[in-house]
Amino acid sequence: MNDTSELARLEADIATLMQEKLGIGTGSLARTLRKAGRRLPKRVRVAGRDVVQGADMARHPKLARQVDVARVRKAAREVRLHLNTVDAADRRKGAILSLLSSIAFNLLAVAALWLAVARWQGWI
Repeated sequence: MNDTSELARLEADIATLMQEKLGIGTGSLARTLRKAGRRLPKRVRVAGRDVVQGADMARHPKLARQVDVARVRKAAREVRLHLNTVDAADRRKGAILSLLSSIAFNLLAVAALWLAVARWQGWI
């Protein structure tokens, strides 16, 4: 297998893994990295950018000779290692709990405000 197809396969595999683990919509790896933003640590974002840059350069005939394939493979391995540690179910549960806690806090704040106004107006 030549390096161009290998790097394109690495890029597609990582994009698919990011879609599965982070719930980011379909698209290229560059797009999914942009959408992931700060959900990924900086070292993983940088490694992902290295993979995208290497795959893009490999598509160009003259630039393909300048690609450090070992570096791109190492960057892809680092991104995959991080994404394999992400638990999608735990992320969903955390998001739901966060939403419910913010709703509960808002309800308590409104209730406290209503009680304060009711006391001030002499209703209670």
